[in-house]
Amino acid sequence: RMLLNDVRVMGKFGSVNQLLTNDPAKDIEVDHEASPHEPWPEELIKRALADPAMRLPVGLLYYTGNRIEAVCRMRWTDIEDGVLHVPPHKRTGDLYIPIHKELAKILAEQPRTLTTIICNPDGSPVTPGALRQRIQKWAGVKIVPHGLRKNAVEVLFEAKCTAAMVSAITGQSLLMLEHYARKRDNRKLAKAAMGLWENNS
Repeated sequence: RMLLNDVRVMGKFGSVNQLLTNDPAKDIEVDHEASPHEPWPEELIKRALADPAMRLPVGLLYYTGNRIEAVCRMRWTDIEDGVLHVPPHKRTGDLYIPIHKELAKILAEQPRTLTTIICNPDGSPVTPGALRQRIQKWAGVKIVPHGLRKNAVEVLFEAKCTAAMVSAITGQSLLMLEHYARKRDNRKLAKAAMGLWENNS
């Protein structure tokens, strides 16, 4: 799916700049419904954020909307004046994420180490694979940590954020954001949109 998205972006660029005469991804279909990265149920998020063993990793995943790989690399030194700096990785440039007030409470409870924010009892960094297994074992249901990235996107859209604003937090392309947000609450979005329209009339 990611490769196909990249090909489509390159195809659009080539077409606009008259470098291509056809769309190389035109006849390729992907079953997006087969994606295992479903958003978490709200009750599961609440339960995780109330559990001392899960508050920190789930809080970082949910309130930053970032991948588990990025979350595992986050360090205390990346935080300055209430803003978390996420260095460039893969497709993203530098991200500067204001720390959500609920995440700030979670971080205030944690001892500060010289390594990463999430670490093992001996202070060593936690690997994405180990953290993924820990979360899945705790949940006891078929979920993946990446689903929290979709939760974050949906909540940001429902909070009236533009796609550009959401991208500034999660580092995702606008095309990927639309895919991630396909299960957002359109009732809430429509109500928010009409309110904005009325206030600007």
